[in-house]
Amino acid sequence: MRYNIPHISLVLLAILASAAACSSDLDSGLPETATMEEIQFDVAIATRASVTTTSSISGASSPFMVYGEFKTTNSNGVLINGKYFTGIKTIFDATKVTYSSNKWTYTDPKQYWLMGQEYSFVAIHPYPATSEELKNYSFSESDSKVTFKYSLLQNLNDVKDILVAADRRTFLYNNSGAVPSPAVSLKFQHLLSQIEFKVALDEDDNMYKDETDKVNYPYNKDEFIQFNQVDVYGIKDSATYTVAPDETTGSGTQSKCVITQELDGKATNAKLSLTFTNSTIITNFDDEDDKTKRKYYDIIPSKEALLLLPQSFDEDSKAEIVLKYSINGDSNRQKEVHLPLKGEKWEDGKKYTYKFTVADVYSSQVKEGSLKVDIDDFTDKGATDRWISETELLKFEFDAPK
Repeated sequence: MRYNIPHISLVLLAILASAAACSSDLDSGLPETATMEEIQFDVAIATRASVTTTSSISGASSPFMVYGEFKTTNSNGVLINGKYFTGIKTIFDATKVTYSSNKWTYTDPKQYWLMGQEYSFVAIHPYPATSEELKNYSFSESDSKVTFKYSLLQNLNDVKDILVAADRRTFLYNNSGAVPSPAVSLKFQHLLSQIEFKVALDEDDNMYKDETDKVNYPYNKDEFIQFNQVDVYGIKDSATYTVAPDETTGSGTQSKCVITQELDGKATNAKLSLTFTNSTIITNFDDEDDKTKRKYYDIIPSKEALLLLPQSFDEDSKAEIVLKYSINGDSNRQKEVHLPLKGEKWEDGKKYTYKFTVADVYSSQVKEGSLKVDIDDFTDKGATDRWISETELLKFEFDAPK
């Protein structure tokens, strides 16, 4: 007995020490009623392609954040550290999720599923760059909503693609009695609208104002124009968003992401600009009478994109987009194409391609009746740190306890 008593005491002390280390907060310990299934995340992009690259969301320099909570579904609640808890409990509070050593990780404490309880999750990419930016986000336990304000930067080259996702599910045994998948399905959606442009040109000699201009700038086979800037005027550049899962729940059932946007105040008086180099050199001045045969050129280079807030423009709107180009790379021959936005409507997650023909390159007039808008989903713009690409299914698997 003398040999066994100290051994038992050590075991009891270890148990007591373990219990003492766990506070009444769920975040600090494994509830008695929890499964041994750690909460994981499966992630995909909602659209068939996206403007954000895989390297962006899978790099340690660009994590995303998760909010999450559970709500007890019966009057008895769940047993946590010897006490029954009822109500709503936050388990992820702007938790940073990063990719390292071929796996997705987040800081302790680990979270485990509670059988039969209802869970809600909201994820946002990218993670705020500073602690001040993080303060812009707030989470409401009562309705599982994340609220934040988003404003465009005047330098549109620095605007990053914003993606959000949400899910609500009840963790239940399936019909065969097996434990369901521990993965939370997060299907990211784009908050912004993508704007693109394609231009066709009419004649090879209409770059000249008159015969004198032709003498000063004689035509040759190397004649070209090249776009270098997009300026946006009169749009709304700030909005308040709320993101939450819908009311769909079930064993492993994915719910939809509900997004509410409230544009702030009046349109900005500021000029918002996207600048770029190495854009397409346009040399084919097509004089086909049949405009359907004209060759259209992309104005914005392949690894850039114009990302703006979804919004509508009434018929009295003064908003416009101004596209700037040079003739033969000559800074003294800078021209502008003006595209009014009245009557237009942009939706989140959509790409709007404005196609038009320039009837007179020198005076930069859009040919009457040539402007049309193609509406599509976001498209991949190449690997940069501004976007995520849907080239693979990103699976966030966290180490489960052994």
